[in-house]
Amino acid sequence: MKLKFLLLSIPVSLISLLATNNIAKAAYFNPLTGYSEADLLKEIDSGSFVEEFNAASYIGDNGMAAYELELNNIVPPATVDPTSSSQKQFLWQNGEEVNFKLSFDGEILQYQVGEEVLSAIDVNEAGFDINGMILSARSTENSQTKLSNLVFDDGSISTINLMSQDGETDFLKITGIDNTFILSGTQVFSWTGARPENFDLAYQIRVGTFQEGNSDKYNSNNASLLVAEEIPEPKTISLFSLFLVGLILKKARS
Repeated sequence: MKLKFLLLSIPVSLISLLATNNIAKAAYFNPLTGYSEADLLKEIDSGSFVEEFNAASYIGDNGMAAYELELNNIVPPATVDPTSSSQKQFLWQNGEEVNFKLSFDGEILQYQVGEEVLSAIDVNEAGFDINGMILSARSTENSQTKLSNLVFDDGSISTINLMSQDGETDFLKITGIDNTFILSGTQVFSWTGARPENFDLAYQIRVGTFQEGNSDKYNSNNASLLVAEEIPEPKTISLFSLFLVGLILKKARS
């Protein structure tokens, strides 16, 4: 009788754990084709995407007057003049791989590039609900911006890279996130000939809320979404485990 009770308690606890972990986040990485900066501004202006904060890295002016790193807290619907910002300088080296991480714990927003850390506190005073972000990468002739090894929360690495080269601007949409997240990756600024300056090489991470029913309507340039790559949910208990427990129960009853 005790053995039967013990065996019965196992699947119940596993099912409970499975239900709990199904709440875990699953990030979806969507490269955007035919999408432009005008489309992004249109989404922000129309309210299809409500931007709450953003982080950015620029080529700057090699550590002189201009800044190379920036973190902004925004009160929608403002698209300029954020309520608070943090800036730092960074000496980029041609072709150097630099790790970055953007994290938010519901209160403190932090952006780390290499050893430099920018922070903003009490970001969520308005009580917003985050569900996604848009990453953009910009380049000029004979230069390249590349974001790779993108990792979202649970350690699963996306196979999708964001790369801009020879004067184009590329976009990557990430959905399935919430008010606490960690996005990390590796960035590379590279060029041939004269060193670019200011915003010639840059990437930006805009975090906010896609309004339901509007977030995938990019009509101005007939933009389309490639097939999304899903980053699996963390700590999900497999149904195979439950199946094995079911077999044990079946044998115990016979």
